[in-house]
Amino acid sequence: MSKQTEPLSLKLSKVPFIQTGESIDQYIEKLKEYCVTFHSEVKDIQFNSEKEKASYFMWLMINSNEPQYQTLRLIYKFEKSELKDKETLDNIFSQVESINTYRNNLESQSFEERATRTMAEVYYWGDMSVKEIVQQLTHIKLLPEFDADNKSLFEDHIKLITSYIGAFPEFDADMRRSQIK
Repeated sequence: MSKQTEPLSLKLSKVPFIQTGESIDQYIEKLKEYCVTFHSEVKDIQFNSEKEKASYFMWLMINSNEPQYQTLRLIYKFEKSELKDKETLDNIFSQVESINTYRNNLESQSFEERATRTMAEVYYWGDMSVKEIVQQLTHIKLLPEFDADNKSLFEDHIKLITSYIGAFPEFDADMRRSQIK
């Protein structure tokens, strides 16, 4: 038996597609469960409490542009509409392909790449600025401080972290979330 030194690669469940004979409501329920599971698998992080974990999930549900959250927002809209809006249903079905593409992209990323994005989001949600996030990720050694030529990677990391969290509403790289409001 050998010691495992590298985290296992991410193997996400396949995105469900509607099956013959399956009702729209049954499929929507299955897709909703899939999106919540997908969130748990991708954002695998320990929180101090269930309340904190739920708060982070709800923040992503409201603010994230990742396809699993966009799909959940569409499902919520579809379920709340009295006429079961066909346009919203069509958007849900088109999001399924986006989730599938995103799933494949995530599976090709390294553990460090996925962890960096998740931690950047958590730290931003926790009210850190981009600069503070980079300093923290460098401090915990998730991001290297220097390249092979001993050149600082700080500015490169600023760009990377900004690319991960820059799409959140009212984003400002130099400010904490609480300062923006």
